[in-house]
Parts: sequence; C-alpha cells; structure tokens
Amino acid sequence: MNLAREILEKPLSVGDLIGRAIRVYRLNFKSWVPILVWPTIICALGRVIMQGSMAIAAERESGLSSIGFGILALIGLSIWIVSKWVIIVRQLAFVRLANGFSSSLGEALDFVQKRQWSVLGAAVLVNFILVAVTGLWFLELIASGLLYKRDTILAITASAGLLFGIIAGSISCSFIYYVMFVVCSGIACEKTGMTAMISRGFKLTGKAVFRTLCLGTLIWLTTYFISIPLWLPPFILIGLDAFRMGLDVNLAKDVPIHWQVISSAWEPLVEMVIWPITSLAYGFFYYDLRLRQEAVDVDLKLEVNRQELQTEASFS
Repeated sequence: MNLAREILEKPLSVGDLIGRAIRVYRLNFKSWVPILVWPTIICALGRVIMQGSMAIAAERESGLSSIGFGILALIGLSIWIVSKWVIIVRQLAFVRLANGFSSSLGEALDFVQKRQWSVLGAAVLVNFILVAVTGLWFLELIASGLLYKRDTILAITASAGLLFGIIAGSISCSFIYYVMFVVCSGIACEKTGMTAMISRGFKLTGKAVFRTLCLGTLIWLTTYFISIPLWLPPFILIGLDAFRMGLDVNLAKDVPIHWQVISSAWEPLVEMVIWPITSLAYGFFYYDLRLRQEAVDVDLKLEVNRQELQTEASFS
C-alpha cells in the first residue's frame, strides 16, 4: 500500500509515458522485430499490388484489362488488410507483456489472439461513436451557417457558433479517437468484456481529458518527427530519379507508377517502427490511469498473494 501511495503521489507525465514506450521498444527491438517483419513484408506486398494495379487500371481504357487490374487491386487490398490486422494483434501483445499482464511473449500473443474479435468490435463501436459525434458537430456548423445574416446581430452569433463548433468539435472528436487506443489496450491487457471495457475507457479518460488530449497530440508529434528520417531513403531515390528524368519532385499529377510503388512498399516499414511506440504509449497510459484511479497494482499483488496461498494450501 505504501508503494501504491508513493506512485500515486508522483504520476508520470505524458512525456515520460512516451519516453518509456520508446525505451521499451528499443530494448526489445531485436526480439520483437522478427515477429513483425514477415507480416510487414506481406503488408508491403499487398500495398504494392493494390497501388500498382490501381495506377495501371486508371491508365487503361475500359475493358477486360482494366477489370482484371481492378480485381488484382482488390486482392492486394485484402492482403494488406489481413496482414495489417496481424501486425496490430502482435503490437497489442507487446502492450500486454510490457504492462506485466503476461510473463512471456508467447503467452501474450495467445491471449490477444483470443481477444482479437473483441478488439475489432470495440474499435468499430468507438469509431461509430466518433462518426456520430462528427455528424452532430457538422450539423451544428450547418445550423450556424444558416443563421448568418450580414450586418445583423445574427452575424456575430453565427460566427461564434462556427468558431465554437470547429474548436469543440475538433477537441471532442480527437478525444474519442484517442480513447479508442486506450480501450484496445485495455482489452489486450485484461479479460473485461468489450462493452464494459469501452465504458471503462471513457470513464478513465473522462477523468483525465486534458492528459488524454496532450498524450494523443504528443504521440502524433513524436511519431511524425521520428518518421522524417525514416522516409529519407525513398525520398532520396525519388529525388535522384526525378533529377535523372528531368522532372519536378513536387509534381502534382502524372506521378510515375514506380514512385507510387516505392512509397507504398516503404510505408509499412516505417509503420513497423512508429506504431509499436504508439501502441506501447497508449498501453502505458491505460495502466497509468488504472494505477491512479483504481490502484490496479494493489489488486495484482493481492491476486498474486492469493494464488501463492492457494498453492501452499494445496501442498499442505
């Protein structure tokens, strides 16, 4: 209990949570990357097939050829979706292991694979809530726009309504989007039901709205700046190829197909570095919220002591 009280008196900042996620991923990079590399390669292959087929189909005239490439693009899309889901499941296993809910990576993978449909269902439901809230704010903006009448008091009212709708709508939609990651992390860590975990996710983050928004924004900025040097190799290749061909790198249209293929193939490799950090940060944030609001570490210690007492009693 003293340990729990000491931790509660010194909460981790959102920067500390992200820093811990980066350190954990860096320390386990050699053991975790082999688990991600093959689905990432397959994901890149699916992206290449999809992007290349769509580009070729767009250039062809309507006919059997364009239909064939359209079907090939759907096959590539299916490969990309399945491999992407495998990657997500394995990243959530890292979250469970890093938070101490499993003693080995194999055990964490087995647990998350059994819970993967709950993860999918929770993501779909939270996204449904996000779409509904976005629609409501969109209606508010439309109503504010209809109220606008130049050179009247309604102009001020409508402008204030538009400004409020843009700011409040952006904040609320961002908050719901960030909550989705917290909920998925919770499902990966515990046996709580899908709807109960969604309720818990909103309850935990609802008591820490500002921290949730700060964490989500800081994670986005961190991964963005990490991705910049990771994207340099394909940018250099495309730049050199553009110089060789005498084309403008900032060409807005008629982008060569091989440029699109290079970008599509490289993106999953960048995500293999970025998304585990994102998943771990949200996973640590979920545990941090439970630690401060529900003293989850005390519950876990009591559970361990209870199991040890049962083991000793069975031997006796």
